[in-house]
Amino acid sequence: GSRKMESCYYLVFIFSIIHIVQAQQGFISLDCGLPTNDSPYIEPVTGLVFSSDADHIQSGKSGRIQKDLETLHIKPYLFLRYFPDGMRNCYTLDVLQNIKYLIKAVFVYGNYDGFSDSPSFDLYLGPNKWARVDLEGKVNGTVEEVIHVPRSNSLQICLVKTGNSLPFVSALELRMLRNDTYVVPDVSLKKLFRRYYRQSDRLIRYPDDVFDRIWSPFFLPEWKQITTTLDVNNSNNFEPPKAALKSAATPKDNDQPRLTINWTLDNPTEQVHLYFHFAELQPSETNSRNLSMEEAATAKLLYTRRFIKLVHAKEVELLLRVHHTNLVSLVGYCDEQTHLALIYEYMSNGDLKAHLSGKYGECVLNWANRLRIAVEVALGLEYLHSGCKPPMVHRDVKSVNILLDEHLQAKLADFGLSRSFSIGDETHVSTGVVGTPGYLDPEYYRTHRLTEKSDVYSFGIVLLEMITNQPVIDQVNKYPHIAERVGTMLTRGDIKTIVDPDLNEESDSGSLWKALELAMSCVNPSPVARPDMSHVVHELKECVKSENLRAGLSQVMESNSSVDQDMSSDSGMTPNAR
Repeated sequence: GSRKMESCYYLVFIFSIIHIVQAQQGFISLDCGLPTNDSPYIEPVTGLVFSSDADHIQSGKSGRIQKDLETLHIKPYLFLRYFPDGMRNCYTLDVLQNIKYLIKAVFVYGNYDGFSDSPSFDLYLGPNKWARVDLEGKVNGTVEEVIHVPRSNSLQICLVKTGNSLPFVSALELRMLRNDTYVVPDVSLKKLFRRYYRQSDRLIRYPDDVFDRIWSPFFLPEWKQITTTLDVNNSNNFEPPKAALKSAATPKDNDQPRLTINWTLDNPTEQVHLYFHFAELQPSETNSRNLSMEEAATAKLLYTRRFIKLVHAKEVELLLRVHHTNLVSLVGYCDEQTHLALIYEYMSNGDLKAHLSGKYGECVLNWANRLRIAVEVALGLEYLHSGCKPPMVHRDVKSVNILLDEHLQAKLADFGLSRSFSIGDETHVSTGVVGTPGYLDPEYYRTHRLTEKSDVYSFGIVLLEMITNQPVIDQVNKYPHIAERVGTMLTRGDIKTIVDPDLNEESDSGSLWKALELAMSCVNPSPVARPDMSHVVHELKECVKSENLRAGLSQVMESNSSVDQDMSSDSGMTPNAR
């Protein structure tokens, strides 16, 4: 009887921003159709040892690609084995049971039969269909890859005729992988693509990649390239090649700091696994990376991740216990020895800064929406400061870290820089200064003393952004920093010179003035003169009431202070009673 096909999930290797020569232990490299008297040989480009496939199959005939095409291919792809007899022809290979293998099947037609054909046929891994091989439009051939764990010491790779054309294969290559990489239980992973980002036409493989994964270059006109000649660190279980990690793509346009990577699936219901690899090419204090995906691809994927070195793993556990409706949920993390990746829930409407800048077309954020977002962010910060045990300081509050869901509900994200206080009388913690210029509390920058009031300052800057829709730092302005700029304009008493022009016609001037005064109190140079977040929440709710009355709304915001809410939280991170 037939066996149910083992699930074969697509594996996407995306590589954004690396070489150890080792013996070819665990490599099986078969040059299919190679005469036995020419076997084995060392392939000069890679240094890999290839052997004839004759000991692994009893059927098929040897062919050779057209002479004038041989210069386009390395030696293992000049010969091929084709199968004029039978519907199903299988290779039998000796492998190690329960060991993970990267299996590659290479198909270079090269008009070996003089028919100028485009063969198509099926490829099977044991009883399970691996791929449909179709050479239409692929003049340089094609490669199918799968990651598979054999359940016995024998593995069959079969070519199945499905039409008039004859199946053939140029090379079979098996590479042992570490069992702690590409971990997806009980399924095989089929490669969709594997890329490194550089303006190049060079494929990277062994010996640069110790597992002989093939990396293709990819680059778009709207990107610029950065490279380094220095050594970079690839010390993790995946060991991505340093040759690939030494280059990266970055946006040309600093005003649109986002790389977009697109791909298509033949079957949109397939599950996709993505593997990202990063290296530090330029010195960076925070090593931040923002990644996003369309929600249609999968129900829940990461929106952002930040790489930092945490002193204690306990800090990650604290972050995992933070639960609040206005804080993006940390769903997990990946510890890669020298780097830590924090993985957050997907937020479909991107960040506040993008909406204010008009990236999504006409700005949909009227004053009522902006006030609501301000309240929601303030509630999230209030919870961190007053509802967590121990209290936490975010340290990187800014508009790009305020994410919006499908209903434009705001959630504060990127807790990669967060710090917690010890429970007790401690009111500050001394740290190395990190954060974002413009949003960074000048007193914290000067003294290295981090308190909740540092977040209050950053929130005040965000509130000024929302009111004015002006850049936080404008180097061409006489007053480059937004707080100084707004403070100067306030002395003139004309709110119209301060407020975003899109808001003047539809907004309650009373709530605008009140919010503006609140923002300026938050950015007071003296931390003791700044309000705490509970006071900020109260004042913003008063602004909401005023705006609702102006708009003729009967309802007012009923959201309670975050520390009064019954929040679900693990022990050690519960809200304080009030």
